[in-house]
Amino acid sequence: MLTSSSSHDSHSMNPQAESTETTSTAVYMVIRNLGRTPDRLVEVSTDMAAKSEIHQTVRSGDMMQMQPISALEIPPQGEVRLEPGGYHIMLMGLRQSLRVGDSLILTLNFEKSGRVEVKVTVRQP
Repeated sequence: MLTSSSSHDSHSMNPQAESTETTSTAVYMVIRNLGRTPDRLVEVSTDMAAKSEIHQTVRSGDMMQMQPISALEIPPQGEVRLEPGGYHIMLMGLRQSLRVGDSLILTLNFEKSGRVEVKVTVRQP
């Protein structure tokens, strides 16, 4: 599990994801917009993965599927939960296995607030 504690003028979050031996993992967090206007998470990145995307989980018949989305709106004075079965960040093509105690920097790029870097620490699932 990856965890972090961070704050920003208009957003605060607490990222979490599972440790993994595979080449991909999901990151979960709560993003709070402390501002008075809506903002959008438009991009995520880390040097630890070849590709990072914002995803949502949707039902298609009897199956649940992950789909990339172009942006995630955060309402003013509100929050959006990135959690299993819903919105999340996918890290794909991990450059190394994520083990308990490891950490990485995840950069979140917001339309209005700009770039926010959070330190993410790997924890037990």
